Amino acid sequence: IFPTDAPGVLTSGFGILRLFDASPNPNAAAVFANWLASPKGAMVMQLGLDQPSLRTDVEVTANIPREILLQDDVEYLDQNTEEYVKSAMLPGHAILVEILGR
Repeated sequence: IFPTDAPGVLTSGFGILRLFDASPNPNAAAVFANWLASPKGAMVMQLGLDQPSLRTDVEVTANIPREILLQDDVEYLDQNTEEYVKSAMLPGHAILVEILGR
């Protein structure tokens, strides 16, 4: 269900990729990361996850629900900006640590 009157939200979701310092084959890991960030890699991810790529050079495929595509006339809350992290995430984390004691 996608409410049409709700504000838009933009997050990195589950698409974070990391390279480890002690990788058994750091060159292969870098090649894979570069491929995954390419249009072809983004298309494979889009097809496999039913989530649109944020790349503007990747065509949106038919499997993507149109309701989750970014709209030009919507102002989105970007939860990955430094400002948002400092103003919302860090204070929220501090409250959780206080409540949970960890």
